[in-house]
Formats: sequence, structure tokens, C-alpha cells
Amino acid sequence: MKLTPVNPRTEELLEPVDCTTREEVHEKVARARAVQGAWQATPFEQRAEHCRRAAEQIEADADQIAGRMHAETGKPVQQARGETVGAARALGSAVTDMQAALAPEERAFKDGLCRTHYLPHGVAAVIGPWNFPAYMPLEAIWPCLLAGNTVLFKPSEFSPYTGIAMADALAKHLPADVFHLVLGTGEEGGWLTAAEIDFIAFVGSRATGKAIMKQASDRLCRLLLELGGKDAMLVAHDADLEQAAQFAVRSSLQNAGQVCVAVERVYVERAAEAPFIAHVVELAADVALDAGRNGQMVIGPMSNAKQMRIVLDHIRDALEKGAKLELGGKRLDRAGYWVEPTVMSGLTPDMKLMREETFGPVVAIRTVDSLEDAIREANDTRYGLTATIWGGQRDALYAQALRLEAGLVAVNGRQGGAPGVPRAPAKESGFGFMGGVAGMRQFLQPRTVTIRT
Repeated sequence: MKLTPVNPRTEELLEPVDCTTREEVHEKVARARAVQGAWQATPFEQRAEHCRRAAEQIEADADQIAGRMHAETGKPVQQARGETVGAARALGSAVTDMQAALAPEERAFKDGLCRTHYLPHGVAAVIGPWNFPAYMPLEAIWPCLLAGNTVLFKPSEFSPYTGIAMADALAKHLPADVFHLVLGTGEEGGWLTAAEIDFIAFVGSRATGKAIMKQASDRLCRLLLELGGKDAMLVAHDADLEQAAQFAVRSSLQNAGQVCVAVERVYVERAAEAPFIAHVVELAADVALDAGRNGQMVIGPMSNAKQMRIVLDHIRDALEKGAKLELGGKRLDRAGYWVEPTVMSGLTPDMKLMREETFGPVVAIRTVDSLEDAIREANDTRYGLTATIWGGQRDALYAQALRLEAGLVAVNGRQGGAPGVPRAPAKESGFGFMGGVAGMRQFLQPRTVTIRT
């Protein structure tokens, strides 16, 4: 079987790619299993050095990797290059955090002491997404390798060439069989997650994450799942509306909205509705498609036809139910999966834009009477990835932020930012988490030895 990626800018077919067969998947797992003990026994400093050389190779190959990412996901070249270089350089903090995570811990008691060691799971599968096909997989691959796990990496079926380029760079600097590439669709991914592996790290949709979790339950395989979001932004009447609008536009439209932590729902207090929407429309109208002037926000097309259809369906559903189209809302009349930067207001809770993950370039605005209403509606979702709240009374907003049911919440700014902060999703937005020393221990299995005196 072959994969035939599509260039989302032109809808031209790219060169087909051979999928990994079921037999090859099991062979690769067996080979990774055979060398895992030796990789685990390799001193941490040597494992880190292998990874450093691989990271340097990825950065050296950044132009090539970015070119492939541009061709198969539509991401503007400079953004693709920035993602690739950022993914390589993220190894530095991963090394520091993993070294701390691997350190044994001791706790004494009256009859002796307990010493807890942190050991690799064994053979790991890393399954990456198409929206950030370099950064998100490496965010899991680096900790897997540093921990002493061997890795089988399956890139998305929409971005196989980016995966191949990264795998080539990694393979040049890792011992034989420590790292393997698996190519294919969900079928090949299912063969991988059903194989005799010990740990699965998956970034992608909630539906696929649930399917992986069901499959992993047969062997109680350890899991780390970072899934979708329906991230809320709450805007009080006394917020700095210009700053809030800038965040709403940048977060909702970056990467054509194809970001799991993008703002997908904006709740604005009625007293601030008109000026806030005016700011948003002005800023969104200045977002460029494909190329722009220096300093201008630029987005590419939707990465695949399926996602474009979902976005257009959500816009259509909202319009049919009475929403107001403030800007955009259409597919461009040209080849490719181009959707205009879109702003919609007058939204109601029953609309798909307010309930289902849109993952597209839409600023979706709902007007509410109070922050209390906004908090209640923001929490009325199965998702719980991130949220932000904006207003003039910072101390009071902090108390309100604690009531938002999401793993990362911010007051008057973007989420996270400090090094070492765990990125732990709530509800159905994930299972397990990354970030900091605690996140590194998701890639390790604790083993406690009690020594009695």
C-alpha cells in the first residue's frame, strides 16, 4: 500500500510513499526490543550526546525539512523552518529535566529506607500530528530516547515526508535499531499500537486518542495522550480590549487555526462587545494569506481537505442558526485548501463553533451578560486543555481563573511561559502530560526498593 500526500496549496499529488507492512512493524518492534537493554545501560551522558548530534543534524537539515513540511502541510516556509529549529533546540531543556527526573529518591523510615529509581518503560511508540509535524513528535522522541526507551515513530499520513527527513537525521547519530520509522495511515498506526510495545505517546485528535486507549487496554500499555481542545477566552468589560483583541486574533488564526491550544471560543461581556469586535475585525482583516509585509501575521492553507470541510461546515452551521459573519467565512476561489480569516459574532451554545473542535482560522465570539455566565459556559465542554481570562482586576481574575476547568490557565496573557511548568490537560483533552521534571517522569517507570535495617 502507498500513501499519496497532497500539496494543500495547489491540490497537486506528491510522490507516493510506501507504507510499512504489518510484518515490518512487528520486525521493527522486535529489533527495537533486542537493543533496548543495551541502550538503557548506556550512560545518560552518552545517550544525551547521541541526541545532541541528532539535534544538530536536524538543525543543519532545517531548510530541507521545512521544504518538505511546506509542500505537504502548506505551512509557510519560514514558519516551518522556525518549527524545525525550535524542535531541535528543545533538546537542551529536555536533557536538563530528564537528568533530574532520573535521579533516585530516598525516604527513610524507622526500620530502614525506601529508594525509588526511575527506569525506562522499554519500547515506545511515538505517533505525531500533522499540524506541527516536527515539533510535536520530537517533544516526545527526545524524552523517550533520553530515558533509555527505544522508539518507533509514526508521522501523520498527511506529513510523511517531514517524518522521513527527521528520521533520516536521527538515524545518522543513534545506534542501530534504537529508532525506527513506521509509515502509513490509521491502519498501520493500529498495527503499531497493538504490537508488543510498552509505552505510547500520541498527539492528535480526541477520537483517535480514545481508539488508542481502548486498544492499549488489552495489555494495560502505559499511555501519554495529548488530544484536542476547545479553548476558551473570557473578556471582562474592564479588560484592555486592544490587547485582548490582539491575543484573540493571533491565537485563533495562527497556523490557520490548526493549533490544539488555539482560542476556539471567545466570551465577551456585553458592555465590551462592540469595541472588542471592532478591534478583532480590524486586526483579522490585516492577516495575510501565504505572504505579507514585514511584521504582518501570515497564515497558510488548511493542511488537508478533510479539515477544510469541517471548518466550512462549522461556519455554515453557525450562519444557519443566526450567527453574524463579521469577516471572511469562505473558501478562496482557487486551487488549494484556502479558507479566509474569519470573524463571527452572535454565537449561541448550540452551534458547532461553540461545541466541537473547529481547528480552523475562525475567531468565534459569544456575548454574555457577566463573567459568571462566561465561566459556566466555558466549563460546559468535554475538553479542558487551556483557557485565558482578561480584565482589569488581576487579583479577582486569579480567583476566577482557578474555577476554569483546564490544565493551563492564564490571566491577561498567553498560557504557560515559565520553564518546567507541567502541561497537564483536564477532562478529555488528554491523559498524562508533558513539561518539566514531572512531565519527564511520564516516560519512566518508578521502581522502589525497600532496604530494612
